[in-house]
Amino acid sequence: RARLGDYPKSVADLTAAVQRRDLEVFPLRHLEGLIFLLRATGRLELARERAEELERRAEALMEAGGTGGSAFGSPPERYLAQRSLTALFAGDFDAVLGEDQPPPSSRVLAVAVWHFARGMAHAALGDAARAEVESRALRGLPYLAGEAVKLWPDRYGRMPIVQLCESYGAILTTEVQRLTEPSKPASADRLRLAVAAFAKLPFDDPPPMYLP
Repeated sequence: RARLGDYPKSVADLTAAVQRRDLEVFPLRHLEGLIFLLRATGRLELARERAEELERRAEALMEAGGTGGSAFGSPPERYLAQRSLTALFAGDFDAVLGEDQPPPSSRVLAVAVWHFARGMAHAALGDAARAEVESRALRGLPYLAGEAVKLWPDRYGRMPIVQLCESYGAILTTEVQRLTEPSKPASADRLRLAVAAFAKLPFDDPPPMYLP
């Protein structure tokens, strides 16, 4: 249904399935999908509740040293960013800026999204200086991501965390440029790089599923 754009019925289907607990093969992935659909249908409080649940389950799985429950070769760390992203989507910038930083030594992708969400929140509030601080921190993360892949080659599966970090950084840098040089058209070079990088990612579902 979601692939056809029928988001309301998709939410009802997924919610009923989660309540019946018949999606436990990939519970984290299905919770993530439900969050996307709740955002798309404007049910932001429910989306935030599910994001809290998703992060609790993913964190518990990581602390136990497991990878079960993740789909398509993606690690549990993939799901540790939904709370910040959902708050950002809802325009609750105080909540975004109130989130604690994940430990960078073991949560590289989560840290990247944390910086991205904070930078976009500062940009939305018109604070270019603080947005630039987050942008600089984010631009340094692809190197750390590459080192993490070397240290834990099996940890990230087929999830391209280096490209994801680069893409988030390119989007935030473009937004900072728009703020710091308002008299000039924002440079689209980095944004084009981000779009090109995202287009090459191994999506689990067709790209329309990710638009929300």
